[in-house]
Amino acid sequence: MSPRRRFSFRRFFKRLSLAMLTLVVLGVAAAVALVGWYLTRRETAEPPPASGEVSLPRGQRSVTLYFPAAGGDSLVAVERQVLDPELTTDAVRALVDELARGPGTGGARAAFPAGVSVRHVFLDESGRVYVDFSPDLVARFRGGSTAEYLLLASLVRTLAVNLPTVNAVVVTVGGKPVPTLGGHFGLEGPLLVSEWR
Repeated sequence: MSPRRRFSFRRFFKRLSLAMLTLVVLGVAAAVALVGWYLTRRETAEPPPASGEVSLPRGQRSVTLYFPAAGGDSLVAVERQVLDPELTTDAVRALVDELARGPGTGGARAAFPAGVSVRHVFLDESGRVYVDFSPDLVARFRGGSTAEYLLLASLVRTLAVNLPTVNAVVVTVGGKPVPTLGGHFGLEGPLLVSEWR
């Protein structure tokens, strides 16, 4: 037989304290796990895209594209259905690609020379969109001040009408700033929407 131990309050409270501490730690861990589970389970909006991007609803969308009139003295609006991209930068690229495709109607002519493509697009948080074109934009541009004005106005108006967050357009070619396309309008700074409407 083993000798009987004497009851000790000290040992009792020490074991009780250890048991209470274990319960508190387990309770805190359970609370943290529950809060984490709740936060991951609840429905949240997607985080805002980086670099000032705005998420747009998906699907088909009617857009207004501006092309030089057949007479070459003004712009005409052409409605077109396009796939509506999710991100604003993709929408900018789609709109400029549609401009480069040309009007497809008899009352207007292409604003951009054949073979011009968009290399990169960036939209900053202030609403300024940067569009980098292939070198063909400068190499193939032909025309005087009216043709240059209509090309730039076509670009700015199309972007501004379809993407209200855009307030300025910066044109680069081959990843570098260009002073002008044809010598008539400076491209060193942004083309402000308010000045090109």
